[in-house]
Amino acid sequence: MSIRPHGVERIIPEYSLTGDLLAFLKCGRQYRLYNKAGLPPSVPVQQWFGEFIHGLMEEAFARWRAGGAPWNGGWPWTWATHIRPIEETVYRRLLSRGLRPPPRLLYLDYDNPTENGRGIASRRAEAALNTWGVHLFPLVAEAELRLMGSRELPPNAQMRAVRYSVTGIVDVLSSVQLHRAPPSNAILHRLRQSPVVRTEMERSDAPFEIIVDYKGMRRPPSVGSDTWLHQAWQIQTYAWLRHRQNPDARVIAGVLLYLNELYPSQTDLRDLRSDVRGRTTDVMPAPADRAFLLGERESPEQEGEELETGQTRGLSKLFLEDRSFRLVEVTPSSLDEATGRFDRVVGDIEVAVQAEITQGSTRAPWPTQPEQRTCTACDFKYHCPDATGRNRLPQVP
Repeated sequence: MSIRPHGVERIIPEYSLTGDLLAFLKCGRQYRLYNKAGLPPSVPVQQWFGEFIHGLMEEAFARWRAGGAPWNGGWPWTWATHIRPIEETVYRRLLSRGLRPPPRLLYLDYDNPTENGRGIASRRAEAALNTWGVHLFPLVAEAELRLMGSRELPPNAQMRAVRYSVTGIVDVLSSVQLHRAPPSNAILHRLRQSPVVRTEMERSDAPFEIIVDYKGMRRPPSVGSDTWLHQAWQIQTYAWLRHRQNPDARVIAGVLLYLNELYPSQTDLRDLRSDVRGRTTDVMPAPADRAFLLGERESPEQEGEELETGQTRGLSKLFLEDRSFRLVEVTPSSLDEATGRFDRVVGDIEVAVQAEITQGSTRAPWPTQPEQRTCTACDFKYHCPDATGRNRLPQVP
């Protein structure tokens, strides 16, 4: 007697907010090759640092909450006593998954880390913990919270399913009761600067929630930048998913922490000067910061300068913190707009999948977003006809 295998009656495509939706919006063709084909990047600077900083903040919070020495001794934390053990734990954890940092990113000598041999990733970790950890950790209700929900696909994208599953992992979910909150908390102080958020904070004595997302990158321009919009939609969709998971949850805001801004590289400062000159950023420097920033002599861009520390001694700490902190107001209308936008993005991916099946091409159906830094870091720039930037043609050694 032959037994027929049970076939899948229904396929529900699953999309994650960062791994699928934001990656596709960055560049559809790169998304197809890295994410769908599973091809790993050859020099994963951004990928490794993103994994590292998320892991470090989660591990640091776990040790702080456990209350053991030396992490129970107050702030600031020092590198040798508090931070180095956490760094090395996360470094080994990533190494076990096959994620190795590029040379000099974390330490100059990985076998013998020293204060003088610390790389920019280690310096940023220390700045992130001592700037935001001290204020964020007392507010944390849950870390690394997984959210999931489903939505209906656009009509033109219902080739293999009517609905799709959307997933996301919130770095930090804070549940706050104002009468119990630390009065000098810098994050709550910044929330109150928004009239919309402040009104919602004070509307009820019931706890409210804040979604916090770490970004291992610089603050994108607020004018003419797709990334700026996409990251706000991401936070809004997290809030929608949280409400689906817990209808009683009152998510009033999201916070994006751009951790590179606390300890920028030479490349970050070069881009910041460009944003300030073009007035494309929402956080402009005060006169003293502007004079220092634009007074620096602009040198030709060099390969590897994203690993070199930028000169920030003339910039105020407040300016760097303002650059690092971004508040996203959450309202019913903002939730509707963001989730509708992501419905259309998922629809575009589903249409591309179907076009690839019918056309037999992995290139034509997937839209590109040529941008110099994206293309420069992409392994497929040598054969992508839409790639832009320098050094596209491979050179013979």
